[in-house]
Amino acid sequence: MIRTRRSIFAGLAVAAAMTFGGAGLAGAAGASTPSTATTPATATTPATPATHASRCARAEKWATRITAREQKAATALPKMEAREAKATADHRTKRADRIAKRITWVKKAEARGETVLGKIQAKCGTATPAS
Repeated sequence: MIRTRRSIFAGLAVAAAMTFGGAGLAGAAGASTPSTATTPATATTPATPATHASRCARAEKWATRITAREQKAATALPKMEAREAKATADHRTKRADRIAKRITWVKKAEARGETVLGKIQAKCGTATPAS
């Protein structure tokens, strides 16, 4: 009795794989052809001057936000480093490790902000100067 159940389930699994697997391959083959043909056409179209201006306007908003965050980070980093040194001196290694992770995260965020500001400066030419 158990053997027949196993063979029935195995047969159903094979039949389902053949039925849906073939349809899935046919659907995937048909779907991939049109999408690859349209993708390069949209990627090569140049931006209009109005689009460029609106993108630069949004980029200016981002630039001001980035510089504000960088200024906050510049004032917070010395405080964080002092807290880390105090925690290390007090032999509180777990706290010092957490503060160190936060310091590295802030420094990486500053570097990312500088990168974004550089890209805005290169494309728009009027990015807010970094701190």
